Amino acid sequence: MKQEKTETQKKKTRKKNVRNTVYLLVALLLVGGLVLSATFGFIDFLARGGQPPMDPGAEGDQLAALRQRIDIMEQSLEEAPGDTDLLAELGYVYYQAAMLSWERGQGAEGEQYARQSKDRLMEATDEGFEEPWATLIVALLSMYAENQELAEEYFERTLEMDDEDPEVHLYYGIYLSSVDKVELAREHWKRVLDLADEDSRFVQAAEMYLEEAEQLEEPVESPEPQEE
Repeated sequence: MKQEKTETQKKKTRKKNVRNTVYLLVALLLVGGLVLSATFGFIDFLARGGQPPMDPGAEGDQLAALRQRIDIMEQSLEEAPGDTDLLAELGYVYYQAAMLSWERGQGAEGEQYARQSKDRLMEATDEGFEEPWATLIVALLSMYAENQELAEEYFERTLEMDDEDPEVHLYYGIYLSSVDKVELAREHWKRVLDLADEDSRFVQAAEMYLEEAEQLEEPVESPEPQEE
């Protein structure tokens, strides 16, 4: 009986550890700039007429250039408060500043930029700006801040616009797993396998999470009774 209890406790501990490290994983994705859907979606947005953030150049200080760009855009927004494209673009520049600050170990500053990014993008989407890259960033930043209700809302909004993006399904599955919705998480990870190339990092990650979920759900075997 004691051995069975010990094994059960081990499994619970493993599940808790996985849940607690999910937010760290998303933070690393943000810091590393690996949110490809958000990046590529923003590039597509620029191609349709949006303005790019300032290019600091190889020799310049990127964070200083982003701060300068933010100041210019904030001033422009005061002059055109109803410009949702500008508002969303500003949210993305704040997002870049957050990633770069975290990469440099400037945690408090990164947190501030992340909040500004989320607030600007939420305001833009509430005013009718509907782009998957924008709602995905809000979902990820909300997940990082452990705002479960907001994260789920914006993941769902992202999928309503684009249900064919394997990256969104991967991250949504990670979120769902972190709040003990493992069966739903599995469905999204399986969608990744259907949508992405076999050798993509999305498929590799989805397979890893599916395997981990299966191990966590394995029943604990009762020990064989010992002869006295």
